Amino acid sequence: LMAYDMISPGNHHASLSKTEEAIDFLLNASGSLDKISYKILLGIPAYARHVKDPSKVRTFAEIYTDAVEEGKHTNIDWFNLNSWKGYEWDSPARIQEKIALARAKGLGGIFFWEIGQDKCTDNHPGGILLETAGRVSNHSD
Repeated sequence: LMAYDMISPGNHHASLSKTEEAIDFLLNASGSLDKISYKILLGIPAYARHVKDPSKVRTFAEIYTDAVEEGKHTNIDWFNLNSWKGYEWDSPARIQEKIALARAKGLGGIFFWEIGQDKCTDNHPGGILLETAGRVSNHSD
């Protein structure tokens, strides 16, 4: 389930509420998908759209790099930060919420579109977003 690019003016294109609505619609649409929800994977974007102009798109890696180059990285809480200069994305905290939602709805897991848009750093060689998902996925509720 590609739960992103659900564009509405002034809102995050992949909000948790829109994601939950999309899951519920899919599971209830046919009357039988809820019985095989474990075959559905939830898509999470690794990119941001500008809230006022959704045609403007930046990868998480681009935003991270820009913030670091501006010298503001030392004060940034990357775990919770989900907007920068009008762009909004799924922060690691939001990714945790979406993984919990996927579990609660009985989905088979998640995927990123696209993983190459994540940011690898010295502290996160596997990527900030992917490592977050891995940590959360490896712990049961």
